Amino acid sequence: MIPEQLADARCTTDRQTVAALEAMGLTAEDLTSAVAAGVRAAGRITADHPVTAPGFTLWSETVAHLRHTLGERGWKRVNPGNSPQVVSPDGRIALMPVRGNHATGVSPDVEPSTFHHRGPATVDAVRRNAQTGLSLLTPETGPADAATPHTWFLLYHWFEDSPEFRAELSLPLLSGSSDDEPEAVVFSRWRRRILLPPVNTSDFEVPMNPRRHDEDDVAFDIDEIA
Repeated sequence: MIPEQLADARCTTDRQTVAALEAMGLTAEDLTSAVAAGVRAAGRITADHPVTAPGFTLWSETVAHLRHTLGERGWKRVNPGNSPQVVSPDGRIALMPVRGNHATGVSPDVEPSTFHHRGPATVDAVRRNAQTGLSLLTPETGPADAATPHTWFLLYHWFEDSPEFRAELSLPLLSGSSDDEPEAVVFSRWRRRILLPPVNTSDFEVPMNPRRHDEDDVAFDIDEIA
């Protein structure tokens, strides 16, 4: 689903964000509060934890909070290929929290990318976005097939030495044809982007010790269990 507010635009303005999210059954608070839960949990990670702990904790707590919050409103938890998502009650939208790079949530004129390569489960979900086509994303058409929701990324970006985190809800595109795509992709093309307001983290009760996450963080893959 692409909200009517984004029918002729690739990215929201501040005035469009509330209306665009509302058309999807969401609020900015639904999304930023999930990332905030992840930030608070990741901020408690110490040097005694594994180097993968900050990135994994931020992601996993964001996923859990988002699915709990939206689950209370009828959204459904799904795990295609062991990739945790939450799907809208009408089956038209799937949300997937994904870590973005430094350009996440900055400006309509600055294109972000995913921080790491995403594996086969994510590539397959985004490929289905293209296969279903734009005609099923407009509010005027009937509900999409619940088996093929359109997968949006909740992109987020935060470092422990940053006074804020940024996020956006964006609909990813693959760079080439489905035959050419590798099994792991850094996504950097977007059909639509909904920028969210930055959230100040200075009052979060967590230690903010500078850490080079771009060096310390380690990518991990989610593989389907046969």
